Amino acid sequence: MKVADGATNPEPVALFSGPGAGQGWDVKAVGRRVQTIACKRPLPSHWTTVEPLLISRFSTPVLFPKAAKLQAYEDQAAKAKSVHSGPTNIMSVDVEDYFHAEAFSDIVARSNWDSYPSRVERNTKKLLELFALHQIEATFFILGWVAERFPHLVSEIADAGHEIACHSYWHRLIFKLDRKEFREDTRRAKDVIEQAAGRQVYGYRAPTYSIVADSLWALEILSELEFTYDSSIFPIRHDTYGIPDAPRFPFRINTAGGVLTEYPITTFRFWGNRNWPVGGGGYLRILPWWYTETGVKRTRQEGLPVIVYVHPWEIDPDQPRMRGRLRSRFRHYTNLSRTYGRLDKMLRELSFTSFRNSGLDKAASERAFPTVRLM
Repeated sequence: MKVADGATNPEPVALFSGPGAGQGWDVKAVGRRVQTIACKRPLPSHWTTVEPLLISRFSTPVLFPKAAKLQAYEDQAAKAKSVHSGPTNIMSVDVEDYFHAEAFSDIVARSNWDSYPSRVERNTKKLLELFALHQIEATFFILGWVAERFPHLVSEIADAGHEIACHSYWHRLIFKLDRKEFREDTRRAKDVIEQAAGRQVYGYRAPTYSIVADSLWALEILSELEFTYDSSIFPIRHDTYGIPDAPRFPFRINTAGGVLTEYPITTFRFWGNRNWPVGGGGYLRILPWWYTETGVKRTRQEGLPVIVYVHPWEIDPDQPRMRGRLRSRFRHYTNLSRTYGRLDKMLRELSFTSFRNSGLDKAASERAFPTVRLM
């Protein structure tokens, strides 16, 4: 375990390479928990104690300090707001069809996707019209399967001035894949999307935010495939995804393949140190508007970017109904008729841009936020 010297580098750099790694720390791990950390040299002044840290069981784990230990750096994030010029809020779209949703993966075989009537083109164009009305640029994370069948849609998105990014090919949960499967899926998606867009793709978002503690190895592969940023980590507790102890603001990850900037999905603090999701997907659709307003306000007060995400099927109340589990139907179909209006309201109240034009990568490289290292 190594923590950067506080006198010259105020950011924590956490890495794990086994007990007695010669970096000034001894680490005793029990299962997936670090039990003790023995210090051979003084701690940096801003870290008076080191609490247990969550690690992965894979060979290249990443360590995230407990949320309480990140408070000093979140204060830095608030000050970093002045670093950015222009809007720091991000608008993003995960371009997939209604039958691609993870909620129905147990009843919809990927081999049968072509048999379902597609609505992704019309719904995506409706979002393009809304963004044009508000004169904003967004980032579109496109499913490779969609790009291969609707290359003209990818071109239309790019020609409208939006950023093109990758959302995998087959929309499979990463923590259910091995490294080879993930690399092949991601490479195929990237190639198809880049051919349709006529430009290189630099951003990635995992299906259902499935980069979790047990699939952090995927970040190294993304870097190897020449992605420069990822927006897949959700710092919350959820039954499918989430790394609740992850930083809540953009940070840098050093992997064997290179440096990657991570843009965690927006959360806010309420009732102590628990992170609450806000502003995207089902949280924007299902939860009452006062919750969204409260969350956005608190997020902005902390100086954190509001990263909004939406799926084209979420603005389509007339889509075909699937026979799924009760919980899946509730999550997928609730308030579909309200999404467009809420999105429009948010666009009127806040300014948004794409990841590539946000300036947040510059803030991360200027060390306004912590860096985490994968070994």
